[in-house]
Amino acid sequence: MTDYPPEILEPEFVYPAAPPKDRTDLPMIGRGAVPPFWLRISARLIDSLILAIPLLAITLPYLDLLDADNPMKDVPSWVQIATVVAPVVYEFVFLALVGATPGKMMVGLRVVSYVGGGRLAIHQAGMRIILPNLGSLLSMSGLATGIVDVLAFLQPLVYFSSVLDPVQRGLHDKAAGTIVLRSR
Repeated sequence: MTDYPPEILEPEFVYPAAPPKDRTDLPMIGRGAVPPFWLRISARLIDSLILAIPLLAITLPYLDLLDADNPMKDVPSWVQIATVVAPVVYEFVFLALVGATPGKMMVGLRVVSYVGGGRLAIHQAGMRIILPNLGSLLSMSGLATGIVDVLAFLQPLVYFSSVLDPVQRGLHDKAAGTIVLRSR
């Protein structure tokens, strides 16, 4: 038997003419379907592990693990900034260029434009990553710590808001005009 490319065996998914309002507007399984929430969490964990390796490599030499009160007192500010900015840049670059981070690619997910289902515009990729990381980014600015402490709850709120949406669009997806779909 001949091995055919997947495009021949499985027709290309055609995005609906109008933006999908619920799961019935999209395929139930396969390419173009709304992924289960655990798949999105898996992608996030993979991306976190990919980022953890270089970030730990630059942070560990400066940690004082014997000082239980303040082990990060000797960590230079450039390292602290890198640990906040690197995840934002990582996700922005991959979403803008490919439409998926390595974690999303590994589990078969893709971020597309909510209207039309096409490739993300630069501003969509930027908005999608800046909104959940707003608290972390503002913490670097030296603003009043009360505001930053409140914004620290923004990231989990933004990501878990997708559970309440019929097509699992989180607040960051709604702000950016995007949706996460299965790519295979």
